Amino acid sequence: MCIRDRLNEIAIAVDVLVPIDLLQDALDRLAQCHPGLNIRVFETALSGTKQYLEEGEVQFGIASTLPTGHNLEPFISVPLVCVSHIEHPLQKMGKINYETLKQYFQVVIRDSGKQALDTGWLGAPKRWTVTNISTSLHLVLEGKCFAWLPEHSVSQYIKEGKLAPVPLVHGKKRGVFLQMAVSGKYSLFKEVQDMVSIFRDVGAKYQLEQELTEELDSSEQALTNEPIGVTE
Repeated sequence: MCIRDRLNEIAIAVDVLVPIDLLQDALDRLAQCHPGLNIRVFETALSGTKQYLEEGEVQFGIASTLPTGHNLEPFISVPLVCVSHIEHPLQKMGKINYETLKQYFQVVIRDSGKQALDTGWLGAPKRWTVTNISTSLHLVLEGKCFAWLPEHSVSQYIKEGKLAPVPLVHGKKRGVFLQMAVSGKYSLFKEVQDMVSIFRDVGAKYQLEQELTEELDSSEQALTNEPIGVTE
């Protein structure tokens, strides 16, 4: 292949767990650096990004599962929360273990790759399988099932009292660690280098915001649990 000095287009594969605001921020900044650069974004789940990279369909990818032989680096950790509608039976049962949870329908995201991965957060034998998070969220909001969803996609609905975390005894929240990968033969292109730098920056900003939010939540929880003193 003849390597040109500049790229007119970059194809990237991004896991659906990546917050859309983060992706938009990165694309906006990349457009400012390279106004004439076209970006094709493939939205993937589970092994989808890995497959795109292995088949040479994209030059850059973000996912939890990535192929060897590429330039890898950490990106972000996305917290998943087990949630259901506030009126779902799971919200009326007190503390729940995983055996009880498996008795109810869970909506899960289909693996967009050919491997058909079945990872730990696809825990229930009774499932509805869909292709995107928005469909999963809609079904949960309708009270049809529960789901492990990215915290950033459900936090507003929790604040509004429409959804609530399922009161699990253990493991109420799980983190999915995402990495970035660049196809080696494209790593020297200026456009790709700038894109990686931009995603690195927006990822670091997101991670810092997550840590600050967790610290604030912990402080608020500590204040809530603190016994009220009695003055004689």
